[in-house]
Amino acid sequence: MNRETHNKELQELFKGEKLNFSYSKGIPSETLINVKRELSRLELGHCFSLGLTKIKKSGEGLSLTFIPSKVSINSIYQNLENN
Repeated sequence: MNRETHNKELQELFKGEKLNFSYSKGIPSETLINVKRELSRLELGHCFSLGLTKIKKSGEGLSLTFIPSKVSINSIYQNLENN
């Protein structure tokens, strides 16, 4: 998944949340975001399908690290609003 599409998926997942994106230049490229709240089980599962590799508790919430090349979107997470 390319970075633009990956970022769009993350923004759709965390609607209403101000996301701070930062990127590593290593190979594979990592995307880091900060979320200022706890995640539900469904959100956490969707994060793993979006290539989540690391979760770190930060002062106001969570710091999440994603590797877009590990994305494996599962159809169960395609439309979270219908649940």
